[in-house]
Amino acid sequence: MRSRVSFARALAFQAPLLLLDEPFHALDDETRRRMEELLREETRERPAMLVTHHPPPPGAPVLALQPAQQNGTLP
Repeated sequence: MRSRVSFARALAFQAPLLLLDEPFHALDDETRRRMEELLREETRERPAMLVTHHPPPPGAPVLALQPAQQNGTLP
């Protein structure tokens, strides 16, 4: 329930960028699918940045950032 409320709150404000932290965590498949669809609609007009520890759905437009390596080790 908390994920859905946070997601709705983020969409309610017309910020130029959506910042979402684990927006689909602990959701059943149907709710996740509906929220992903809504997010696709919302991001036609504005960009979104999602933080997640799970792989994106197939075909999702993603820019994956990796930690920088220095001398072969992580900072």
